[in-house]
Amino acid sequence: MILRIILAFLIKLLLDVPLMLLGYIVVPLALLFEKDNHMPEWADLVWGNRDHGNDGEGFWARRTIGWPRFWRCYWWLVIRNPTFNWSKYTIGYLSKGTDRVIAGSDNPPVGDKKNAGWYYTKEGYIWEVYYIKPYMLLGRSLCIRFRCGWKIRGNPPGEVSQFCFVIMPFKKYLGNK
Repeated sequence: MILRIILAFLIKLLLDVPLMLLGYIVVPLALLFEKDNHMPEWADLVWGNRDHGNDGEGFWARRTIGWPRFWRCYWWLVIRNPTFNWSKYTIGYLSKGTDRVIAGSDNPPVGDKKNAGWYYTKEGYIWEVYYIKPYMLLGRSLCIRFRCGWKIRGNPPGEVSQFCFVIMPFKKYLGNK
């Protein structure tokens, strides 16, 4: 089990960037052969989104009203959720629903612009680290967001937890929603 976790982590870190970059080329080609709002099999394993299809979930549809379908799908699969199926269904973790916050807060105070929100949680040997720090830049409310590990926090038993390694230094900050 520990070896699987270490291997998944190393594979994700070493292969994810090249796979993400390759997605800029593969996804537009694969979209030409999509069927029922899903990627063809040869592209689906890595770049598809089994949970929400090629044009995204409900919030994405609302945010992209008026976008041409190709750009909505491309942005969803390449920019917003690159390598989704691979991160979730190939190196993901089947949650037992027994995660516990080891440090930080169960409800990080991300709505407080003076403080950072963070937590470290684990389920057996599976872990997740989350950190968010709001700041102002040129009159805009932004935040640094870092998340690494399997998205286990709050997952019910039997839910697959996606592995992620995300650093967003200029994310728009909306407060605690």
